Amino acid sequence: MRTIIGLCYTELEKYLLNLTDIDVVCCAYDRESLLRECQSHRPDLIIVSNALQGCLTMEDLITELSDLNNSGIIFLYGEEDESAAGFCSFLEVKGILDYYVGGSITSDELDELIFSFMERSKGIGAVAQSAKIGEKLKKPLLKNIFLREKPQRWQSLGKRGTSGKGRFSRLVVCIYSDHATGKSHTAWNLSKCIAGRRYRTSLINLDKGYSANIYFGIDDIYDGLLDYAIENNEYKGILDGCYKSAGLNVIAGKLGDEEDIKPEAFGRLLQQVRLKSEVIIIDTKSSLGPITKAALNSSDLDILVFDCDLMHYNMNIQMLSRMKDDFSPEKTIAIINNCDKSSSSYKYIHNQLKKLEYSFKCILPVSSCGAVSHELMCTDKSPFQINNAKTKSFIFDLEKLAEELSI
Repeated sequence: MRTIIGLCYTELEKYLLNLTDIDVVCCAYDRESLLRECQSHRPDLIIVSNALQGCLTMEDLITELSDLNNSGIIFLYGEEDESAAGFCSFLEVKGILDYYVGGSITSDELDELIFSFMERSKGIGAVAQSAKIGEKLKKPLLKNIFLREKPQRWQSLGKRGTSGKGRFSRLVVCIYSDHATGKSHTAWNLSKCIAGRRYRTSLINLDKGYSANIYFGIDDIYDGLLDYAIENNEYKGILDGCYKSAGLNVIAGKLGDEEDIKPEAFGRLLQQVRLKSEVIIIDTKSSLGPITKAALNSSDLDILVFDCDLMHYNMNIQMLSRMKDDFSPEKTIAIINNCDKSSSSYKYIHNQLKKLEYSFKCILPVSSCGAVSHELMCTDKSPFQINNAKTKSFIFDLEKLAEELSI
């Protein structure tokens, strides 16, 4: 992949020059030389940063680069200031969905930016067959590489998006129902599934009593983080101090706490999490209160969780009738959870859903995984990560659900 670099950071340039998956044809150090080299070499990829000299505005530079040819662009923004969100929105409008904001960047994070671009430009199959970018190289920690003439305290934004059919640059998924049908269990496993696909994933647990804490085995040390952020209006570093597990962030309150956070606080929290995440899953409580409505109105896709019980089915349908404009069937995936697809109860609920006056985006089964869930509670594993005879159908169904989310 022919690549031109306009970064002005020696350490990054050295690292990129040693990668075997891209062919760096030149390094530019100002706007004029970058445009000239792009016209001459017609690269597949341009990697550029805010440090490039000679630019009146970065918006003008991006517009000029976009007008030159069909080259892809990876952009390293800079300190998360008041202009960051607006500029990133500008990038997405321009179709530039691989960007990063952060003062401490690792080679793994840089690799993932490039992998993301290659994944969409070549197709996932072509890239997946090759070794991970730079895998044979020693992985240096490229810390504080941006702290040069203008000291900055950088924070990271999400970076992966996709302009392909049916894909989202940032995806917010709300999981809800009117009763205990396994929302938190679904959130637990789906978040592990998506994080395992190398998306930067965050789970916001709004369920009653923060039940997801039990599934993940979240230590008491994280209990006060959400309360502290809300009380002090300090959401900026919320993902830096939350529970983490293999690419997954989990934000939750204290186990057993049943007090809802206010929709306004949730909005500020979500805004910060969106900046640093590619996929966000919101696990809501079993009611149609203000916080659940706020989550639904903030989401790109929703997962409505049914089970094979007729009483619970009727409760969910009654809830949908109360939701009115808060319910969007075209962005709602209905799942029938903890089911046996050969059973008459599953088939009955599935048929009832098909007969409704509105059409869901799709209706999917999620098979039971037996007692495996109980065995894995309070560990760093989920049933989705245990491949055996008991979980085979369950894993297949979760993978199908992830595909319907366009992940």
